Amino acid sequence: MTFACLAAVATTAEAEQVRLTRENLLASRYDWARERMTSCPITVRYDPQIHRTYFYWADGSSAVAIELEEDQIGFLREYFEKYLEWNKKAIDEQTKMQLEIGKYTFTGWFQADGELWKQTHHGLGTGILTFFSQTPNSHQAVLQFGQFESRDDNTSYEPESVYLSERCVRDLLSATSFDNMVSAMKRSAQ
Repeated sequence: MTFACLAAVATTAEAEQVRLTRENLLASRYDWARERMTSCPITVRYDPQIHRTYFYWADGSSAVAIELEEDQIGFLREYFEKYLEWNKKAIDEQTKMQLEIGKYTFTGWFQADGELWKQTHHGLGTGILTFFSQTPNSHQAVLQFGQFESRDDNTSYEPESVYLSERCVRDLLSATSFDNMVSAMKRSAQ
């Protein structure tokens, strides 16, 4: 799924978001219609004019994004690091567990059936990152969300949880690193 940048409908219409992730970064989500897990492409972009990082993904026929300010992306990066520590420990000890790593806040966006993006109230979304074991050798970081309530009308949307493999978490950490953001901005300026 190709995502139209939020800048096209946000207050900073001239802003250009810089892509931070590689083209084929895949997570998973549960597809209720097919009753199985399905691939879920994730794109991370950075808006240098307003210093916001956006995570975009497909959620069935809808598109979802979370907008993170600099301190919020810092918390999420810390939680990703914690996941990697727990993942190593769980594999070394051949154990299964399901634990909350941490909560973070964000501004949520959703786009159903190609409509304009709808924004939640700024900074009021709360997400949870959970450590989830499939087997003693397979553990995922799970992004969970509550309901996104549009600030402009009475519509709402509750995105499915997004399951991140160890590789996906490492790629997201790399994508949201300061060095990668600087490099991506330089590439886009050329």
